[in-house]
Amino acid sequence: MFFQKLRKQMKWIFVVIAVTFAVGLAYLGGIDLGLGRSADTRRGPVAVVNGVKISRAQLDRQVRDQAESLRAYGQSVRYSMRPELEYYAYVILRDHYILLTEARRQKIKVTDKEFDEEYKKQVENFPSRQDFLDELERNGFASEKEFKNWLRENLMVSKLVDSVGNVKVTDAEVARAYEKITASMILIKPKAEGEAGWQLAERLAKEVATKAKSGQNFAQLAKTFSDDQATKLSGGELGEIGHEQLPPAVDDVAFRLPVGGVSDPIKGPDGYYIVRVSARKEATGPDFEKEKENLRKQLADQRRQEEQARWFASLQAQAKVEILDPVLKARDLVGIGKLDEAIAEYQKALAEQDDPYVRLQLARVYEMKKDKVQMIKELERAAAVTPEDVDIQLALGTAYKDADDKEKALAALTKAAEVAPQYDLQVHSQLSQLFSELGRKDLADLEDKKVNEIYALYTQRLEAAQKAQTEAQKANEPAQNTAGESGTGDRTPAGSASGQAGGAAAGQDGAGAKR
Repeated sequence: MFFQKLRKQMKWIFVVIAVTFAVGLAYLGGIDLGLGRSADTRRGPVAVVNGVKISRAQLDRQVRDQAESLRAYGQSVRYSMRPELEYYAYVILRDHYILLTEARRQKIKVTDKEFDEEYKKQVENFPSRQDFLDELERNGFASEKEFKNWLRENLMVSKLVDSVGNVKVTDAEVARAYEKITASMILIKPKAEGEAGWQLAERLAKEVATKAKSGQNFAQLAKTFSDDQATKLSGGELGEIGHEQLPPAVDDVAFRLPVGGVSDPIKGPDGYYIVRVSARKEATGPDFEKEKENLRKQLADQRRQEEQARWFASLQAQAKVEILDPVLKARDLVGIGKLDEAIAEYQKALAEQDDPYVRLQLARVYEMKKDKVQMIKELERAAAVTPEDVDIQLALGTAYKDADDKEKALAALTKAAEVAPQYDLQVHSQLSQLFSELGRKDLADLEDKKVNEIYALYTQRLEAAQKAQTEAQKANEPAQNTAGESGTGDRTPAGSASGQAGGAAAGQDGAGAKR
């Protein structure tokens, strides 16, 4: 959690990676995830970014940070996740060094005062300086000097990012973002190809618009004539909408209609639209004045992020990146669809050291290639090395089931049920579904029972946590009032001893779960 504390106090660019993790109530406390796959890979760099080498130690440190982040949110962290966590960690480090290269190119400077203030904040997060130094060591820093260099680099990156995307939002743009209409619509789509289809659609749309303007029930007309399946049954109701939620030509007309007004047919990309407005929210009055500056800030933040994303994408395109670790390189190739090259890299890694979790990744690539035979072979090899791993047994059982080998599927899934973490909701839900599909209601019922027990436990814990939070708030009210009167306030630093103790207590829960 050390790095999470730092992030609360500094601004960062986060590259969001879509990584699928198993969510459950149990997690393995203090696991090492098998970091450093072999002596050779530990000694050499895993990648080079713009001439800067990323070491195995840096990667391992970042992996631990990601695992801690997941555990903090109650998510399961299992050994099978290690290759994906490593790739996620690599991407974060890669992007960090891309930004750092640009910061150095622009000669971004961090003054001694700025650095000293930030460093002091980090030390004050801990009960004592020794606790701080111990935490550095636990997080893989060889020395305090190494941490200081790391912190200075991140402050440089933060200043660089802050310098990008200085946008201004005009009053007209704020007003446009505030404006809303409550509307209904009818969409008439062409029923035939070519211009003739559009002409027939326009003719029908004009007839329907005439009926609506003459006072016929708009909702009934929508139910009868509209081709928009999402709104047809509700009488064409769109609810309250803002700008840019309708095609541009339709938006332009709809927001100029008076309350109760019905439009003429408006040609859109997929047909003719007829819109009726039943209410308007104008950018005037005290409510707008109250919200306007917050809305301006939201728009500015959104545009700044969009501009920063475009800017960062250009930096990524210009970066010189070489991935040296074969497992990371394989995962990167999978991401761009080069599956045969990815297979070659995974096989290269396995030739250096047999790793069941790398084989699991390789099996997934064969699955993407629809090569079920080779996928099953890799899963069988992985299960032979690590028969007690629930994810490998689940994958193998599912593969056997899809190959119509019921006997082997039941054997693998029964083994998965035996070794599954007691409180992993996702695993037991998945096992229930698979046993049901295989016609084993008895085994499915057992898994359902476990799922219900997990839900009951979760509910109890949630209620207990809510009760504790309420009691803590009540207990803090007198103290806060006293602090307010004295003018001293709360000076407890983020990450204090009490905060760390709470995190440690949470981390112990489920530590005895099966691997």
